[in-house]
Amino acid sequence: NHIAFRLDSEEELNAMVGQLHERGIDQLQEVDHGWCRSVYLVDPNGIMVEFCVTTDAHAFAQGEEEALRLLRSPPDSIPAESRKEASVATST
Repeated sequence: NHIAFRLDSEEELNAMVGQLHERGIDQLQEVDHGWCRSVYLVDPNGIMVEFCVTTDAHAFAQGEEEALRLLRSPPDSIPAESRKEASVATST
């Protein structure tokens, strides 16, 4: 579980990374999910924080109905590919 903040552009994401580095936060993990680019860090309370910008909205085609179906399904009944998609869908 984590908290995610959507940014509106890659420039904003790059500026956020710069601000975090200026404040001495260097333990960042950057991930390109294919449809968005995310930067992750752990706050002082141990909570994972994500800053994310959508880079290709069409590449993420999962609709609301499918996301809700996956959220309501028992974890062991969902194929691995869909579990990954569901975790990405709920993180932004």
